[in-house]
Amino acid sequence: AAGTLSSAANNLTVTGASTIGGTATVTSTSGTLTFAGAVTSTGSLGSESGNLLFSSTLQSNGTWDIGTGSATTSNYATSTGTLNNGSGTLHVIADLWSTGTFNGQSGRVRFTGTSSTQNVQGASFYNVASDKTSGTVFIQASNATVAGTLITQGAGTINALTNNLSVTGATTNGDTATVTSTSGTLTFTGTVTSTGSLGSQSGTMLFSSTLQNNGTWAVGTGTATTTGHATSTGTLNGGSGTLSASADLWISGTFNVQTGKVRLSGSGSQNITGTTYNNMDSTKSGGTATFTANTTVGGTLTTLAAGTLSSAANNLTVTGAS
Repeated sequence: AAGTLSSAANNLTVTGASTIGGTATVTSTSGTLTFAGAVTSTGSLGSESGNLLFSSTLQSNGTWDIGTGSATTSNYATSTGTLNNGSGTLHVIADLWSTGTFNGQSGRVRFTGTSSTQNVQGASFYNVASDKTSGTVFIQASNATVAGTLITQGAGTINALTNNLSVTGATTNGDTATVTSTSGTLTFTGTVTSTGSLGSQSGTMLFSSTLQNNGTWAVGTGTATTTGHATSTGTLNGGSGTLSASADLWISGTFNVQTGKVRLSGSGSQNITGTTYNNMDSTKSGGTATFTANTTVGGTLTTLAAGTLSSAANNLTVTGAS
């Protein structure tokens, strides 16, 4: 059928299963739609500014509109049709599989709850938030993008696994939350502020704007590249990978050099914290990297291009070959 059932500004609660067939519509203007049983829809399901509550499974093969209100999925939710986030908030407590069209618009997807594992399949979000108190959100899309902001709170984890995750807006990794990958690339175009854990086991991290690490930043066995001002007042674990800096690098917290390497790159002037490093090389095509205090390179020091390394009035000690 093709008719519409609207609760307008009133609340509608369905205890049993809901089947919205054909091109039928179930909607409200500002009322709350509560579905306690399983929901299957090939039609349209949504609200202009009200709330949608799904306690059981949701299978949307048609159109699902969040509007300016909110939708909460407490169980497995699948969208093979069109999901319009509007300017509202989609609260996700369990798995979310969006294999159809996901229109992020100006809305937000919020991961919440204490589930130990949440799998999320969705390629294009606008704003993303997580306030999970425990557990991990696994990003299953090969190339997931957040066009707006990424804000995490609590103690949960967002793990991109072997997939790529790109955030265009600002990232705030708060409390003791974790943003990580196993081998996927994490790209941060906007500013990054972190009091939690940020890193990758063997993947690549790209920071195009400023980075303020007040928590734990782990390079792993991969590469972290900072093209904006990078500051670490927390813990920086060098791993066995490469930290490549083409702007200022300020380390005032704990720096576990491990077996990793710091690479100075770019063509501009850089101020580099004077401390103890393992291996260091420079691929600078021009400009000067200046150490701000006495510096020790415990491994090798290699310069590969035309830039300048300056200790200024400070001492530079190289233990290995140079």
